[in-house]
Amino acid sequence: MPEIPEGAKKPQDHKTKSKKPKKPKKGPIELEFRGHTYTLPAEIGDDVEIAEAFQEGRPLSALKIIMGERQYLTMKQNLAGKKGVTKASDVAEFANAVLERYDDLKG
Repeated sequence: MPEIPEGAKKPQDHKTKSKKPKKPKKGPIELEFRGHTYTLPAEIGDDVEIAEAFQEGRPLSALKIIMGERQYLTMKQNLAGKKGVTKASDVAEFANAVLERYDDLKG
């Protein structure tokens, strides 16, 4: 085999391609609240509908978007008192727990 002179360029087609490490997909997160578990999307930061709802002072609408209609209704049923009425203060406490859960993920 012929000797390669020192400093000689190597053919570019023989280079190994460097691969960018793939970011792991973030799965849904779980929130335990008053004995019930709720599944939330891993990230909500870039959703314009959620941002608009918060900006317009509609936190319950934002919560409904985050959770989805079915899970939102389930949450209201889970928080309802003996007479079937869900207190706004209980939903506000739940919303705070949701936001704290996302803050915890930020680290």
